[in-house]
Amino acid sequence: MKLNKSGFTIVELMIAISIFSGLLIIMVYSFLFSLDAFMKAYVSSKTQETLRNVDQSISTSINLGTNGVVYLKPVQYNIPNGNYTITSQGFCIGQYRYSYILSQESDSNGNYNYVNLSIPILNHNLVQDVMTGGCNSNMSAQDLSSPLNTSAQQLSSSSKELAGNNIGILSFSLSPTYAFGNTPVYNFLATFGYGNNLNVSYDLSGNLSSSSCPGTFHGGNFCALSSFNDYINQRVY
Repeated sequence: MKLNKSGFTIVELMIAISIFSGLLIIMVYSFLFSLDAFMKAYVSSKTQETLRNVDQSISTSINLGTNGVVYLKPVQYNIPNGNYTITSQGFCIGQYRYSYILSQESDSNGNYNYVNLSIPILNHNLVQDVMTGGCNSNMSAQDLSSPLNTSAQQLSSSSKELAGNNIGILSFSLSPTYAFGNTPVYNFLATFGYGNNLNVSYDLSGNLSSSSCPGTFHGGNFCALSSFNDYINQRVY
């Protein structure tokens, strides 16, 4: 009896392996592109949500307050190991004080550059805390420095960080624009950035002049930009 010894030839085996490898590569790249899309959507949503929450917090404070916005004295301090000056700015509404730092650094020549968010220079970016005795123009913004002091990194029970990890404040302003009768209207303008690979530049006055989020390849750091422009009315009693 003659046995049938037919089977795969080397050429057929190589063709099968090539087809399987091609399908596997397509599946891997499809997964990576899906992961890219998910991560980009996540960081973009996180940045937008953070900015909306900040706007909601400020809006609520203005709506419930009776004395409007009190602008506070800035606090300046030098960055260790460099000729850089960081300024903590702030304003107060009712019993709430808001202190913030723009993600920028200025050298002795007045040049501004974006502070890479992966560098642990600052403990906090935007902090809301409660002022027991209310607001007055003699107050200063909260000192958000002391990066080498572990205890300074802990906020008090009456304070909370509104920006969060990996989010930098690229621009931030709250200014009165016009009024209905005696009721002021405040214009809130802000741009937040997520990640440490943003392209950001400032003019010599410290104002944001340009910002962009470059594309990244699979496995790279993702970034996002979100801007907000809102007009907030103080409630009439």
